Amino acid sequence: MAKSIRVVTLAVALVLVPASVAVAAPPSDTVIVKFKDGTSAAQRSDALQGADVDRTVGTVPVIGARVVRAEDSASATAGALDDDPAVDYAEVNRRMRAAVVPNDPLFARQWALQVINAPAAWDARALAGFPSGGGPVVGIVDSGVRTTHQDLQGAIAGCLSATTTDAGSSVSDGGCEDQNGHGTNVTGTIVARAGNGIGTAGLAFNSTAIMCKALDANNVGLMSDISACIVALRDRGARIVNLSLVGPPSETLYRAVAYAYDGGNGALVVAASGNDGTTNVNYPAGYAEAMSVAATDNTDSHPAFSTSNDDVEISAPGVGIIGPYNASDSSYAIFTGTSMAAPHVSGLAALLATVNPSLNAAGLRSVIESSAVDLGAPGPDPVFGYGRIDVARAVAAAGASVDQPAPPEPPAEEPPAAGAEAE
Repeated sequence: MAKSIRVVTLAVALVLVPASVAVAAPPSDTVIVKFKDGTSAAQRSDALQGADVDRTVGTVPVIGARVVRAEDSASATAGALDDDPAVDYAEVNRRMRAAVVPNDPLFARQWALQVINAPAAWDARALAGFPSGGGPVVGIVDSGVRTTHQDLQGAIAGCLSATTTDAGSSVSDGGCEDQNGHGTNVTGTIVARAGNGIGTAGLAFNSTAIMCKALDANNVGLMSDISACIVALRDRGARIVNLSLVGPPSETLYRAVAYAYDGGNGALVVAASGNDGTTNVNYPAGYAEAMSVAATDNTDSHPAFSTSNDDVEISAPGVGIIGPYNASDSSYAIFTGTSMAAPHVSGLAALLATVNPSLNAAGLRSVIESSAVDLGAPGPDPVFGYGRIDVARAVAAAGASVDQPAPPEPPAEEPPAAGAEAE
């Protein structure tokens, strides 16, 4: 008889609610320049001409500065003006963004996104316009998803289902209808569209998800089906695979996780640590190739149900998480468990991959660990792992390398003088 892997039952309270994409601004081509007091018109004219200024387009009242348009590079013009002795200061007339939060009506109840500093990260990385694209694909193995839910329109990149028969395990397109609600909530936590005036906001609202259904209406599924889903999601290009499920160890499950992670060069595998409130190690979280995620509450405390052991790698909010539900296209529910903590980590990983696409799975993992807010005992511990995720800190760390200016080109080698030999 086929062995099954059981997922911990979660407390659920149903919350019913009534039933634009912004693009990044182009770089500025203008410069603000303030001349020193007492400079002559000739000095100002010489400075502007020497800095490749096209023309003056405006002034800044009271400050006494003027706005000029650069003929070519605003940065180069600002630098040339700033070096001129007649200039007090010069700077690129940069665009600024509003520090906004999404207009989704249930966002105020998404305490988790506030605690992990998601809005600050969105704003810092020019995501405050809440674009609905540009992020990586996140794979999810769960109970399915309500693909017609109002908060998931445009967010579902694929719908798969796994079955095991006498002929073996297989994954096919379609059949991912959610008969439990767990999978729909997990999916919404990661990729629910933001800034659309509807429901909730997903942490990685600019990403898409591929759901592979392997759990039934009771949140129970076969190891063979779950393993087949993990392999299929990796093969379909998922950068992150979310596994909000637990069970006993399995060689087949381990090999699927190892295949997806591929030594840190494949997909980041994120798994719930478990809800039994013990020190038992659950799987797939217990495998070294998976990130084991414990839960925190809205006070950064450890809830009694969240498993604690040396395998716990990271923590994330997992208590009272509101998100889309499968009852209708406009229904929402509150879930609690490490199943809800894991998708916050998956969502963070998707944001990091957006900011720095060069990060592989091991790189994403390292940034998440190193940027976490240390809780509990100093350093990694069995309760919180490296600590609770901080989206703003992680995104800043991931973006630091891509924000560095390119190194200058080495000078061209001069040809050897006549009669000399090149080394």
